[in-house]
Amino acid sequence: MHEDVCFEPLQDNEIHPVSDWGLIYPASNETVSSMFDFRREHHNWLRRRAAQAAPFEVCGFIMYDGSIIEIRNVAENPYDNFTMDLRQIGRKLDIKKIAAMWHTHPGGDIRPSNADLKAIRLCGWDYLIVTADEIALYERSA
Repeated sequence: MHEDVCFEPLQDNEIHPVSDWGLIYPASNETVSSMFDFRREHHNWLRRRAAQAAPFEVCGFIMYDGSIIEIRNVAENPYDNFTMDLRQIGRKLDIKKIAAMWHTHPGGDIRPSNADLKAIRLCGWDYLIVTADEIALYERSA
């Protein structure tokens, strides 16, 4: 598990595939408190983790301080979905410090599933779908 990384801000509810060099730019020059800085080391670590964990989905959070936290996937079928271990979340996290939720799609498709679309609408954080090759960011609703 890796917890020493950083991030910064974004807006609107659009998909933003992340380029190979790992930078996402805000839709405008405005800075809002929900944004986080997605650096090359974040991009590389998440993609590498997706490759290492395949064929299983892995999941976690990106905190406002920039750390990436992996949470155990306790889903009955971790090949096709994820369920975060709530006990681990309760022990490890202050949910007020979460900037984004992330999880992997081991099959390589960054398009959101129906469950992802529901989570994007409900979770209140930015939402990343990660594969070994690319990352898609869905920004929280205003």
